[in-house]
Amino acid sequence: MSNRELPVEVLLELRKKVVYAVVHHDVKKSMAAKLFGFSLTSVIKYVREFELKGEDSFHYKKRGVKESARCFLSAAQIEGLLKTLLRQAPDDIGLDYTLWNSKAIGAYIEKAFGIKYSGRGLRDLLRRLGFSSQKPIKQAYQRDPNKVTQWLNETYPAIKTRAMQEGARIYWADEMGLQSCDNRGRTYGLVNQTPVIKKTGSRFKVNMLAAISPQGFMNWMVFENNCDSQIFIEFLGRLRRQVKQKVFLIVDNLKVHHSKNVQCYVGKT
Repeated sequence: MSNRELPVEVLLELRKKVVYAVVHHDVKKSMAAKLFGFSLTSVIKYVREFELKGEDSFHYKKRGVKESARCFLSAAQIEGLLKTLLRQAPDDIGLDYTLWNSKAIGAYIEKAFGIKYSGRGLRDLLRRLGFSSQKPIKQAYQRDPNKVTQWLNETYPAIKTRAMQEGARIYWADEMGLQSCDNRGRTYGLVNQTPVIKKTGSRFKVNMLAAISPQGFMNWMVFENNCDSQIFIEFLGRLRRQVKQKVFLIVDNLKVHHSKNVQCYVGKT
């Protein structure tokens, strides 16, 4: 059994013994670490704290966030957050962002509700709200294995090299639609008694454009109409202002990407 698995009381006693062995009996820190099952780094830390605080250094402090410091949004606040994410852009409400990402959402929550989330807490909140980073498993039927190989071995490495040379950041563009109606699978039920699952009677649909970095950092914009040249150009402009440096945006074969207006905008920038 490692020391980490020991009860707190036992662990504190061991900590005292290892400190006393070093301080009062001149046992070398490396030897004390081996004798009592601690890492050398921990022993050095314990001795240093004892020299600064004395016996107070042995008081147990519960790890993690204090209960009084835990902050959670209420149902009304969550509803307001979702409405803002779906209907407005960050700079529309005075934030120093032009697209939504986790940092922008954290800044909005702190500004609107006075609640500050840690990075992990914010990710947990987004997960509870239904946002998740997922890896698709579907393949387009038009996929050409030879072109995929060429892309992986030649095209993308060339893009990475050029991005490094020009100080640019690489992003991948993605488009998707969100709607309130859901598709449910089959389940078991008694014969002649069809299971009933309640769902919302109101329906709505929004679309989203996103730019995702190779590290998984995402910036996105939500809009109600279909993605046309004007909307895509607005997204490109917001992305450039937010990133504040040259961007290499890798797009798929969506029709709007080839429009004259988009090509003209890209040529000017």
